[in-house]
Amino acid sequence: MLLKQAVAAGEKTLLFSHSLPMLNLLERVLAATPSPRGGGGGWLASTDYYRLDGATREEEREQMVNAFNRLEHLRLFLISTRAGGVGLNLASASRVIIFDANWNPSHDQQAVYRVYRYGQTRPVYVYRLIAEGFEECMYKQQVVKLQLAGRVVDEQSIESVFSEHELKAWRHPLPPAADAPLEVAVLASLPADSWLPALGASPMGRQWLGGVADHNSSLEDTEETLSDAEQQEAANELVRDTIETGREEMRCQACGATRGGLSFRQLELRCAVCGAVTQLPPATPLVERESCRDEVGSLAWSLHSEVVGGSLLGEAGAYEVQRRAVPTQLAALASDEGWEEPHPVPRGALVWTRGLSPAFRYQLRVRARLRACACAPDAAGSAGQCTCWSPWSQPSAAAQPSGA
Repeated sequence: MLLKQAVAAGEKTLLFSHSLPMLNLLERVLAATPSPRGGGGGWLASTDYYRLDGATREEEREQMVNAFNRLEHLRLFLISTRAGGVGLNLASASRVIIFDANWNPSHDQQAVYRVYRYGQTRPVYVYRLIAEGFEECMYKQQVVKLQLAGRVVDEQSIESVFSEHELKAWRHPLPPAADAPLEVAVLASLPADSWLPALGASPMGRQWLGGVADHNSSLEDTEETLSDAEQQEAANELVRDTIETGREEMRCQACGATRGGLSFRQLELRCAVCGAVTQLPPATPLVERESCRDEVGSLAWSLHSEVVGGSLLGEAGAYEVQRRAVPTQLAALASDEGWEEPHPVPRGALVWTRGLSPAFRYQLRVRARLRACACAPDAAGSAGQCTCWSPWSQPSAAAQPSGA
């Protein structure tokens, strides 16, 4: 019904799913659904809609995006969330359907951002379809992670919308509601152009729609706060989610062309427009508390394996790390402030430091030598002079030593 309404209103829709079999099933349903062009046939791929997944070639991605934004008869874009959730500008669409929830809320957040781009002129509505049972439990975990993000990144204080018992029992699917009617007041409060009031009043809505909730209302400010330890752990969890999601759009330093969908394991970007090579920073180090839990005054960070020229960092490659101390009374330091002298570490190593002061929180950042370096010694530390070293990564989460 949402897709039918979008076609009638002249709006375009993005539908994201983490499951390729689900995308296959949706295409079969579209083939049996009357085409928006009329004539009695079903929806046709590349005529009424596009599909993008991991098998789509890079040059096809750009062609499909440009055509979808330009051509009026293309009404729907089926997208695999992992393959197309980052780096696409699809501002011609104004409706987004997140068909299934994922453990990592960053994937779904990035999918929504495909329509919040330069050129967007319409109000945007996002529909998250959550099935009763196990998927509902997974969605609860998403909300908790986003609450932590709001507390740490935006310094918000978020109310827990789920009980401790509910969160501990997430492996056990919730029982389906027993013929629970839709909340009429909730539906009536929604704007008519969200189409949800009409959907709830329809026979289909009464049969299949178990409830309607505002996703953003779970993330509003309240009076609850996190302890310092919880904030540090939440910040580290955000770093982990960012690494799993992949890089934001990266820009060619020579011609300014952008490209998305790159893994943090890739340290070089060869531009498809001008052929120039741009060096990329490694992934942010992760705080690993389990490795030094029982040792007072210690912290450990894990590094990552990166790729150069299609293979793992070669024999000539190396890592250097820098550490800095942030006084506990300060919220943060400027990005290039307070760093100690860099020192080399083995590739993929666990960086373990002892004897740290509990009066400070500590951060680490890393850079990679991509190939054997013959530059002058002072050039290696100066951006723009030595092309053998990657840029520095973003600083890790700031963490106090174990036992502090």
